[in-house]
Amino acid sequence: MIKGKMRLAVFHYKVIENNPSGSCMHKMISAVSKDHEIVVFANEFDRNIKDHNIEWVKVPLLKRPMVLMFLTFHIIAPIVFLIHKLKGNKRFDKVIISENNLLFGDISYVHFCHKEYLEKHFKLSEGGMLHFFYFLNHFLRALIEPLVYKRIKGFIVPSNGIKRELERVYPFTKNKIKVIYNTVDIEKVRKRLNAKVIEKKWQTKNNRVELCFIALGHFQRKGLDIILYSLQKLQEEHLMLTVVGGSESLIRVYKEKAKSLGIEDYVKFTGFQKNVYRFLEHSHVFIFPTNYEIFPLVSLEAAAAGLPLIVTKVYGVEEFMIDGETGILIERTSESVIKALREVIKMNPIKLKQMGLLAQKEIETFSIDRFDENWRTYLNNQLC
Repeated sequence: MIKGKMRLAVFHYKVIENNPSGSCMHKMISAVSKDHEIVVFANEFDRNIKDHNIEWVKVPLLKRPMVLMFLTFHIIAPIVFLIHKLKGNKRFDKVIISENNLLFGDISYVHFCHKEYLEKHFKLSEGGMLHFFYFLNHFLRALIEPLVYKRIKGFIVPSNGIKRELERVYPFTKNKIKVIYNTVDIEKVRKRLNAKVIEKKWQTKNNRVELCFIALGHFQRKGLDIILYSLQKLQEEHLMLTVVGGSESLIRVYKEKAKSLGIEDYVKFTGFQKNVYRFLEHSHVFIFPTNYEIFPLVSLEAAAAGLPLIVTKVYGVEEFMIDGETGILIERTSESVIKALREVIKMNPIKLKQMGLLAQKEIETFSIDRFDENWRTYLNNQLC
């Protein structure tokens, strides 16, 4: 039995707030550092957690392409870990890793199943030179997944969907998986929104509907092509789309697509933004016809901002979306998107606002307090 406070080693590439899986790891560390001593082994770490039980040990990495980051972390992180142990002469009670980024660990925080993605969804990735590196990255991760996961004693996943997927792909994970939903700090989101802008938005009487699409990259897999084709087929001047995120090269490609479809005047590209909330507060609807997600945090953030959603029924979304009440569930086709957009155009601002408020209410179950409590309870149970 481990008595009292545990000493935990946590491994991730970037434990930072603007990285999807890294932000979840950051929130977990913030929660469990109240009870345990944490040593974070990462290349980047946001030092904004108000607790003295956290130490950061930097792991040097090659960051691009991602496959090199994966390989160098596998090589360098264990060396850094060993040196740290020898210097401090202290043992760790538990090692928490992200997916399969190490060959050893006790608990894996899984946000992706690379074998499933490679077999069923990779074909929707963007082409070009990066396509090869994307494939190599997922191929190596899929190759190592079963080797690592057979050694893991417990898995934390953010949705029931990824739990089902892991159990199907790797049957030996059954009875080892705990679902702890991803979280969004609803109060923090509300504080970052401009209430006057939001109120004015819902009072607008020009019938224009502002759509918002947000993604760091992988625009094709996340459905931007389908949205653009739908806008082109609709030829509806009342619809405007803001695309938040994407690298400069990716944006150039999609600007050309919008131009070739004759809809460049109805689509705005902002590039990567640290503060996405200022775009959400000006939007009426969040649209995200993605093909594969484990738990799309951006959908939670949009709901927290009081927006109705037009989304596909991917993992995580199924936990809180009510079709026709918090938004519209769609198939990943332009026909389905067009049908949903036509419904939205017919709705008055009051109806859209009501749907957004209900979406906001539905995600209260994903509060930061519940996330903290679930993680702390899970790890405290490891004391026995």
